[in-house]
Amino acid sequence: VAVPRGLREPSLGKFEGMVRDQIYSEYGALFERLSKLEQEERLRTAYFDGLESPLDTSRRAEEAVRRAAEELSQDATAGQGAAILFVTHSKVLEAVLAVVFGKFYEGVETT
Repeated sequence: VAVPRGLREPSLGKFEGMVRDQIYSEYGALFERLSKLEQEERLRTAYFDGLESPLDTSRRAEEAVRRAAEELSQDATAGQGAAILFVTHSKVLEAVLAVVFGKFYEGVETT
């Protein structure tokens, strides 16, 4: 089992330890502001200063996947058709899906 840093969950700052309903209740104005951004701008905008944007999160996860695939392709002990299973935090997955499929970040549902 390998645990690449690129698949670790992003820091959620003030949201850490809060449930979704509490976050949307306490930070409704933030989500209202974010919802008015165009897709590309939203992907480049973090929830709070100093945190990763969804685009940054997606890029680091995609790089971790590329590195793992490259390592597997160079592994002489891996059989043909070998597979890799990636497990990550839902916010990482949501960021990747938003970037890859051009979806609005808060509109991606993974639960």
